[in-house]
Amino acid sequence: MNIDMDRDIEEILKLITDYIRLTYISEIEEVIGKSNPDNLVALPKEAQLMLAVIPFMSDDSRDLLEDIADVFRYEQVIRQILPTILPNAQNLEKLNLQNIILRLLIYTIIKEID
Repeated sequence: MNIDMDRDIEEILKLITDYIRLTYISEIEEVIGKSNPDNLVALPKEAQLMLAVIPFMSDDSRDLLEDIADVFRYEQVIRQILPTILPNAQNLEKLNLQNIILRLLIYTIIKEID
């Protein structure tokens, strides 16, 4: 009998990763792709201010401000698509946890796509 736990654990992790990608991430990416940027409201004044001062900043500061402005943009996309992904849950605590997890997942996906 040849038991290779490292190989088995690696295979199990690959199966789980593939399942999550196929079941959740591909669906979320599809919804993100269908989201309509025209439906987004104007960026908050804070984000607009950051974008306005970026040309006058050093490169290091510019990158940081652009990243922060992207977070504002991503949040708008997340708010737009979250209702299509998150089902209505009876348990408020469970709903909040799902909301947080999905927001993190969507943010990560958008960041990778962008």
